[in-house]
Amino acid sequence: MAAEKIDQCMRPHGEEGVETIKRMNENHKEISEFAFGCIEFAGDARILDICCGGGVNIEKFLKLTSGDVDGLDYSEVSVAETVKRNGSSGRCRVYHEDVCDMPIDDESYDLVTAFETIYFWPEIRKTFKEVSRIVRPGGQFMIGQGTDGNHPDDEKWLATVEGMRVYTAGELEEYLLDAGFASVKSYVKENDYIMVVIAQK
Repeated sequence: MAAEKIDQCMRPHGEEGVETIKRMNENHKEISEFAFGCIEFAGDARILDICCGGGVNIEKFLKLTSGDVDGLDYSEVSVAETVKRNGSSGRCRVYHEDVCDMPIDDESYDLVTAFETIYFWPEIRKTFKEVSRIVRPGGQFMIGQGTDGNHPDDEKWLATVEGMRVYTAGELEEYLLDAGFASVKSYVKENDYIMVVIAQK
């Protein structure tokens, strides 16, 4: 994969960024569907989707809760596309910020989600602590990704994308517990490598 394509996946930008988001929305659909089948939350839950891409998962959550469903992304294109898709709901605010330092009050959300993104998060232990900070007591943090750390293509991606990391369920459990979550459960789709990890505070 060309360097520009890889860079677009990490941080969509420009006209190509819009097309990248459209492809990501389609390619990540199976991961999203599996993740939504793993999570339970109250009908008035307040939710934040980190690295929200084009806002497709926010759109789904808005239909499932009467609470606010916000997004956060450090890509201007992703923020614009999410606002375009969900801004008219009146229940969606989108932050153009970095997950490592979120301008969000402590214990603000019942559920925080991250789909196909933690591969690129720097200082994962520190970043998970930042996520834990904004989750309410009893709240949840859900990670959805296309690999459980054993996908045959993992090594190819790791060799191609500088700074990318792939995590196993065991590694994520260790980091999440260290970040302040009380319990962690993982789910792997049958006959596949799709993995969902849910940490409860």
